[in-house]
Amino acid sequence: MNKCLLIRVSCALLMACSFFISGVSNAQVKKYFPEFDEFPEASLLNEAKEPGESIYRLPLGTLKRKEGSLHPEHEKKLKGEVRHLTYEIPRDYSPSEVFRHYLNFFIEQKKYQSLYACESRACGSNNHWANVIFSQRVLNGIVDTQRYVAMRAPSSSSVDYIALYFVQRGNKKNYIHLDLIDVEGESESENHEPFSLSSASFSTINGLAFSSAGELDVERSQVALNDLLQWLRSNPQLPLALVAHTEARSDVGLALKQSKHAADSLLAYVSAQKIGLGPELRAYGVGPLSPRPSEQRLGAYWVELVKLSP
Repeated sequence: MNKCLLIRVSCALLMACSFFISGVSNAQVKKYFPEFDEFPEASLLNEAKEPGESIYRLPLGTLKRKEGSLHPEHEKKLKGEVRHLTYEIPRDYSPSEVFRHYLNFFIEQKKYQSLYACESRACGSNNHWANVIFSQRVLNGIVDTQRYVAMRAPSSSSVDYIALYFVQRGNKKNYIHLDLIDVEGESESENHEPFSLSSASFSTINGLAFSSAGELDVERSQVALNDLLQWLRSNPQLPLALVAHTEARSDVGLALKQSKHAADSLLAYVSAQKIGLGPELRAYGVGPLSPRPSEQRLGAYWVELVKLSP
């Protein structure tokens, strides 16, 4: 009898704790963004705060191997108060549905500017994002489901920068992590814009998604497309090319054709936006003829923005 009573009490406590965690989740999001609509039954798994003198390095590029270890290709050094929030969201929601909900709020409603975005294998090692960058083992998940975006507030606010990361685990549960940074200072020397052409005069356009045949997926690519359009508006007369690549394939001819279609599809979208470009933007497909090292693999298709010689 006592054993049965103990089990009932334990179950009641477990239900109470579950209810409390879910309630805390909603309260925490609304503490910083009162108008945000949280997912039903979202649970706060972790909350941490670092003091105002903390140094935070905001990832602004895909992971690349340097001196034997992985590091973001670019990062922005920030100084200020940092808050970390990790949530579990029920498996009833798809990865795109969860991530799009957050993006719509921050970018469309709050007008945050996307500084860098990636998804799936274009982001690099999920293990590194989970355990090194965010120090949250619960974020170890399926690499093809991961999504990341770094954002900057449009004006001074209590949350100046946001790092948003999503992943789904093998049990189909969804996890979203936010780093909220209230800046006191930032290092201009590390302020790398995603589409600033390097000394080699080219830059990878991270975050683009294509169908298996090379058709641009506008919805899944929206963050990257917004960034690309913004950069092109600032450089309307440069002679530029969109160069699409594919993974190695046995049918090179088909790969060349599909990569050209991917470049044409992206060019058609950009041209339709009527952003005042000059006549110099061109599209090329090189298929698998310019392969990437395995640690820099960006997915079935990737596109580079290349400055042409005048």
